[in-house]
Order: sequence, then C-alpha cells, then structure tokens
Amino acid sequence: MTNDVIIDNSSVDTQTDVRLTTAHNGWVFAAYVRQNGSSQGIKIKRSKNNGQSWKTVTAISIPTEEYTNGFDIVACGADSANLVLYLIAIDHKLSIGKYLVYINKYDANTGTLLHQVYYEENSFSYPLLDCAIATDFGSPSVVSNPYSIGAVFSMRSNPYDSLIFLSSVDGGNSFQRQAIDSTDNYFGKVSIAYGKSFSKPNGRYFLAYEKKPGYITKIGQIRTSHTLDFPGSAFTVPVSIDTMSGGTRNVCAVPSIVCLQSDSIDNDSADITTAVFLERDYNGQHYNHDVLGYVNFKSTSENWQRFKVLQGSANNAKQPNAIYDYLNNKFLVTFWDSITGKLSLAFKDINFTNPDVWTPYALSQYNDTTANIEDAKPRVSLNPISGRTNLAWISGSVSFEGTIYFDSNQSVVSVNDLNAEAIDFSAFPNPASSSINFYFTLAKPTAIAISIKDVSGREIKTVKAQNFATGKNSILFDTSNLASGCYFYSLHSADFTITNKLIISQH
Repeated sequence: MTNDVIIDNSSVDTQTDVRLTTAHNGWVFAAYVRQNGSSQGIKIKRSKNNGQSWKTVTAISIPTEEYTNGFDIVACGADSANLVLYLIAIDHKLSIGKYLVYINKYDANTGTLLHQVYYEENSFSYPLLDCAIATDFGSPSVVSNPYSIGAVFSMRSNPYDSLIFLSSVDGGNSFQRQAIDSTDNYFGKVSIAYGKSFSKPNGRYFLAYEKKPGYITKIGQIRTSHTLDFPGSAFTVPVSIDTMSGGTRNVCAVPSIVCLQSDSIDNDSADITTAVFLERDYNGQHYNHDVLGYVNFKSTSENWQRFKVLQGSANNAKQPNAIYDYLNNKFLVTFWDSITGKLSLAFKDINFTNPDVWTPYALSQYNDTTANIEDAKPRVSLNPISGRTNLAWISGSVSFEGTIYFDSNQSVVSVNDLNAEAIDFSAFPNPASSSINFYFTLAKPTAIAISIKDVSGREIKTVKAQNFATGKNSILFDTSNLASGCYFYSLHSADFTITNKLIISQH
C-alpha cells in the first residue's frame, strides 16, 4: 500500500465526483467533475507511474449555467501508440433548456478529441439522469472487430422514464441505439459491465439500474437485464432483483454490476458469474445503510442469490463499486463506511464460496486519513501490468470543497493463498524458442487453463481449461510463432491465477 496521492492539487477547484480506468499498458486515467465558480466541467488526468504523479490529458469547460449530471470513462488499446479514451457525459444546459448526452473519443497520449461518436438531446422537461460505459477490449467477443463499446443512460420521457443502451461492435466507429426498459415510476443511477467465459465466447453486456417511486426518492428497486446473444443484440426482459428477498424490497440504491470476463475459464456452472452490489437502507430511515448484493451463475437464467458484504446496524456502509480482477479471477468491491470514514476493499472467488464471507484487504482501510470524508464515492480499477488495485475517492463532502485522492494496493491474492492450491508453477526452457513445457503441482484435482500475454496485457495464446489430477502435471506449448521478447505466462483455475515472466528468443 502506498501513501494517498492528491490527483489534482488545485487551490480553486472543488472536485465533486470521480471515475477511474486503467489501460492495458498500465497507464491510469482519472476523470472528475470540477467547479470553481467561474467555470466547471470534466477534467481527465493520466498517470504513467501507477498514480504517483498526474498530468492533464484533456479538460472540458462549460459555463456556470450548465451542469454535469453523469459521466464515465473507459480505455481501449494495447499500447501507448494506439491507446484511446471514451468519455460518456450528460450535460444539463440551462441556457437553452436542454439536456444532452454524448460520447467523445480521445487520443490518450495527446488528449486530442478524435471524434464525437454519439450525441443526443432531450428537452428541459425530460432530464437525462445518469450514464455509464464499458468495453470488451480485454476479452473481445467473437463478433467484435476489433472490440466493442457498450453504454447506457437513463432519461425522463413522456409518459414513461426510459433506459437506453448504445452499442458499437466496430471499435467505437458507429453506434446503435435501443430502448431497454420503461416505467411510469422513475429511473436513476445506472451501471454496466461486460461478461464472457470460455463457454460463452459471444460475450454480453449486463446492466443494473435504479427504479424509484419518486423523482427525488433516494431508494427503490434495483433492476437488471443483459444482451441475449452478443454485445449488440436485444436484451432480456428486465427483472427487479431486490424483490427476490424481503429484506431488500424497495429499499436499495447505487448498484454496481460486475461479471466474470475471461477467454479461458468458466465458473462451476460453465457460464458467466454476474454480481450486483447495492447499498441498502437498512431500516428505511436514510441514516443506516449496509452493502450487499445478488449473484447469478448462469447468463440464461434469473436465479439470483443474495449475499452480504457488510451487513447490520453497527456500520453505515455505502456507495459500493466493484470490478473483476482477471489476473486472480476474483471479484473486488470497495465501499465507504460513513460512520468511521474508512474506505474498505474486499474480494471473493468467481464461484462465491461462502458467499457471505468476504476476505478484506490486510488493513481495515486503505485511505490514510478518515478526516473530511463525507461523500467518498470510491472507485476501483485493476492494473494488468503490476497486478495492483487502483483506488480513487473524494476527501470532502456535498457541502464543502472536495479533493480527489488516489491509492494503489498490492495484488489481493497472497503467495500463501496461491500455494494452498498450486505450487512449483514453472516453465522450461526459459528463454524458449519453438516450444516450452509448463510444470505445476496441484493440491487437489482442478480444471486448469494456461495463457500467454504480451507486455501490453493482450492475451495471444491459450490452452483451454482441462481437468488435471492431484500432484505433478505438465503441458507442452508451441511458441514457434511468437516473436522474440518478454511475455507473461499464467496458470488459471476458477479459484486463482499465478503469473510469471517468459522470455522468447527466436534465433
């Protein structure tokens, strides 16, 4: 764990919200809303050294009579030469009585706006409420060329609120629009994630969002839906997962959805694990919350099971944000305890073994100080090069000046945890040329897959999951078509991933 770092040490800006993404080359990007009285807007900053120093990539300034209602970012590209950023944002333009949602594509090196790939207006009477964006770049669907983008936004319309999905399967060059859900109640916060597994190579986008009985009501239902067949297909019929358990019915908010995302492994149901984390108003009085959620192990069913992360009246846990750690095959969730001011990080395997028992990180909090944290809005992302979990949050509140902070933790899986399942994972020869043998010892019968990634984190060769017996095992791997250079080889199971360095030397 490093010391907290201020991303933008501005003496005039109030920073009120943050989004975080880490590219496949290890660069970290933070986008946040800034206000200073005379101007406001969204600023995007970049760190090439895992958060220790930050440089402005681009800044969008809007007049004081305009507001940002929602925004999100995602990075695509394997290396610095072709790295791009997609920003989705909602702008409330009071001066012309309009709301607009747009998606901008930026050069992640220079900050140059390459193209505004989507733009839509809505009248003042029907606000655009929230938005989110995701990509399948790390594990592209078989129908994506070269990758897909999925985005979602909620909007007020007449006579019903609407949930809109935008999809591109051609690398963000063109987008299709489809309405997913409508209600005579009110939609609110939205979340999106991409899911894929070895047995589900088409991949799907999964959505979670708020459905509330009133426009300013803080709690209500959490609904979910996903594409039926591939990233741009039609959606399943939405369901309200909070109603599947009496203790969460109509008292939930702020969903964060996350999925298994892998080319080489499945969960125990030979499918995609999907989890929705949410903030529950524990007693319906708006002062006592906990973090729990629902998990589904099959993308063709709605068999949602409730789990808890931090439950009960002793804490006031809020604002969960979750990601899939594809290096260790874990789900990571961060949240804010508003009583103690602590920010916590916990993780769980993709099969949710003992679903109500989450493993915390080594310390009880990752923020170095608990002072002035009243509306943290924490965010987490994964660095595929270092294996670190990157975290950002707001030190401040809804009523006084906020500052965006960053911290970076070591991998959440310890060597001892890994050695309990697999030991002596090695490759010979290393350096290799035409072929290589991978050797590993298992403590119990396990389904194992092997993958090789380049230094940008892109998976370039895979041996699909096979069942191996307890004891010593080996796999012969053809490396004759790999160029000379440095690579990383990984052993994957449903419970862990072990990664080591590989050198290819073609004479």
